[in-house]
Amino acid sequence: MFHTVNTIVSALQLSIVPIALEYQDELIDKSIDIQYLAGNVLDIISNFVASVLLGIVSYQFVLKLSVPIFISGLFFIYKLNLMKTPVETEEEDGAYLASLSDTFRGFFSAKKTSFVILCEAFLSGATDLLLTLLPLYLILIDVDIKWLGLVLAVQKGADFCGAMIAPYIKMLPTNFFCIDYILSGLCLLGVFILNAPLIKLSLYFIAFVIIGISGNFFEKLVIHSYKPESLAGISSMIRTSYALFGILFMALPLVYQNIVVMGIAFNILTVLFGVVLLFWKFTKDY
Repeated sequence: MFHTVNTIVSALQLSIVPIALEYQDELIDKSIDIQYLAGNVLDIISNFVASVLLGIVSYQFVLKLSVPIFISGLFFIYKLNLMKTPVETEEEDGAYLASLSDTFRGFFSAKKTSFVILCEAFLSGATDLLLTLLPLYLILIDVDIKWLGLVLAVQKGADFCGAMIAPYIKMLPTNFFCIDYILSGLCLLGVFILNAPLIKLSLYFIAFVIIGISGNFFEKLVIHSYKPESLAGISSMIRTSYALFGILFMALPLVYQNIVVMGIAFNILTVLFGVVLLFWKFTKDY
């Protein structure tokens, strides 16, 4: 129930941003920069504080500490003064299926954006699987499992660096994702092909810096590619895509277990996604 409600709330939050900022593109971009950086900072701080607290108090007590955050969230959402969307959608009796059909058409109307979203959903599922299998991979390459914490810390640090760098990169999101897929794919491909642990860790760090930057560009791409009144539905489509690929990839080890082959295959596909976008870049359709 919690995750169901959270999915709905996340969709609404995305649609609130352009309305709250009165559809001013510059303010929307700055807002995304701040939100993305703040999200990374708060993620690091909250995980650190929770880890320290768990050594002193119970899990249930830490969980209860989140209750005031929910209440404050409700308060600030209630205090938002939202203007009406510029285009009012027409309501029809029993129009859920028609609305769903319109959302599908709207989603695929921005062809490059929908392609990037589906690529991101695919790569998110693949990355989650590889991160889940990370302890097994460390054992496979004869690295003591005690270094798992360091690897995860490097990943979080790289995400944070990416969030810090993202506001200073000025380019079209679709252009960025060409570079993102090619560079991050090659870096992670090197992680699975090369043997030196320090080189693996360095390439891993570079890849997640790029991935950290991409989160910022992804939100900007979605907000600028679709009409404000359709963003809630589009957000639901995005989360559905992520969930479906997540289920498929997490079920993959039931039929195939070679981590190295999966890592190489997924990252070759990542590079190919970047090459497709690179060629598509020269077409007139944005």
